[in-house]
Amino acid sequence: MPKNVSTPVAKVFSDLREVFSHRNVLVLSLAGFFGYLGLAGVSSFLSDTLSLPPFYLDAVSIGIILSFWGVVVIFFAPLSGHLIDRWGRGNVAYLGVFVSLCALVLLFFSQDFWWFILSMSLFGIGGNLFWLPLGMLSVELVPQMRGATASVYNSLGMFGYTLAPYLLTPVYNDYGTSMVSGFQIIILIAMFTLLLMVFFMGYLGRQELPEIQIKKPKPTLIH
Repeated sequence: MPKNVSTPVAKVFSDLREVFSHRNVLVLSLAGFFGYLGLAGVSSFLSDTLSLPPFYLDAVSIGIILSFWGVVVIFFAPLSGHLIDRWGRGNVAYLGVFVSLCALVLLFFSQDFWWFILSMSLFGIGGNLFWLPLGMLSVELVPQMRGATASVYNSLGMFGYTLAPYLLTPVYNDYGTSMVSGFQIIILIAMFTLLLMVFFMGYLGRQELPEIQIKKPKPTLIH
């Protein structure tokens, strides 16, 4: 292999080894993986669920419900940035997980078009609240290698996103009962993955991290 080709490739592998040597990067990436796994599971099967009994919603109604997940983020994203500046990354991330859990509980029991709208709106708000600070952390954990670190975090997150339909299709098709549908089981799995994210974020909150405040800063007196 020509030297001018091998050198960039070698640099890539060298950067990856360096990134994976930082435990905090792996913990953050696992938080992203499980977060995407659970949320992608819900989004992957929601439209099919709404088209089936007992809902029988038409394609337009389903499209409107799904669109609210993204529409609310357009208006809420600027507020998320202000909340991070005011409360710190960790507190906002925890708030996002809490809002997402509330959205999943509502989605679990939703039977009406407007309740689905509300649950998807909360889903969008909650997701924005925890993905934004986690994304910020991904470029701050190892400041001198922020590109490689962010790439690892995003790649593991996308791996969870793409893996969700493959892993959860048997659950959706085969594990539903007369009491709990397969989709409702997937919602419960998503709740569990969000709780795993809390565990990983709690670990990061106990570390001394460079250039970040994972916890809310203590107030200082102004003289």
